[in-house]
Amino acid sequence: MELPNSEVRQGLVAAYAEAVTSLDLMSTERALVLPNGEFFPDVFTGDEASVQRMLDRLLEHAGLADMALVARFWGESAGGCGTGACGSCGPTDPQPESEPVQRLVDAGEHWQVNVLPSEVSSPVALGSGLCQAVALAVLREADIPPRMPLNLAVDVTAIALGYGVLLLEGSHIYRKSCGGPSIARTTALGPTEVALVLALSATVNEQGLSKVGKHLSATQQEAFGEAKAWVDSNLILIQSLRADPARVARGEFQLRETSSWLGRWLGGKLRRAPSAESATTIEELEAALTAGKPQPRALKARDAKLEEARRLVDEALSE
Repeated sequence: MELPNSEVRQGLVAAYAEAVTSLDLMSTERALVLPNGEFFPDVFTGDEASVQRMLDRLLEHAGLADMALVARFWGESAGGCGTGACGSCGPTDPQPESEPVQRLVDAGEHWQVNVLPSEVSSPVALGSGLCQAVALAVLREADIPPRMPLNLAVDVTAIALGYGVLLLEGSHIYRKSCGGPSIARTTALGPTEVALVLALSATVNEQGLSKVGKHLSATQQEAFGEAKAWVDSNLILIQSLRADPARVARGEFQLRETSSWLGRWLGGKLRRAPSAESATTIEELEAALTAGKPQPRALKARDAKLEEARRLVDEALSE
């Protein structure tokens, strides 16, 4: 699976940098949320209370426990295939003539998160949708109009909050039903785009990636592998995002193509000579400017007895 072209990659990197800069997301340490019992230990029974507990866990993991979000079911429960024989029918979309679902509503003292009853039958769709609702609430409370389309800002913000794995699964949902297999997604970004921002964000924040693969479907695994290799080939970009994400948001960065595994390994093991072009801090710039120049030799400490003998000779000659 190929990654997006260079122009799209440039845009995604700048969008991520803008999100973490405008929302000050780099100042808080947060874990990379995984869909397992460690992050979601509560029993899920498919009712509003279960959805609320899941939403509360998401807020807690992102360091947003003080935000007031309340989950509410919206509309009538959608039917399945009608035969009772198909237990794998995925979540169904509302009818075309029905009113579109507004995921997040300002209810005054809290944000109301609308959830389709059909979504509870798909943990992937539900988890991704709740993550996007939290990200949208963060954007609205910040009251900073993003310089990118809102749906893109929501996806990127959700990934920056630590929800990237959940969003990556929601970017490509393979469903079986009586009408045959189909592919759906809950995200604005496709799997390769989500994977790229996820790998970038997790590496910048030094979040462990060793357990990510086993929580991904085949398509998402392939996309994430390509994205991780590309991020590992752009370590200077990672340093720039850590040091000055606002600079990256302005487009002041360069990207490299994916290098071979040996090149990535050597790049991580060997310390390259500093250069003024790649310097991202004052210290790196000073190191680059002084590299290769002869350094002044340190003066050896003089022997105390020798100094005393010289002093006595000087006194005798001056008499």
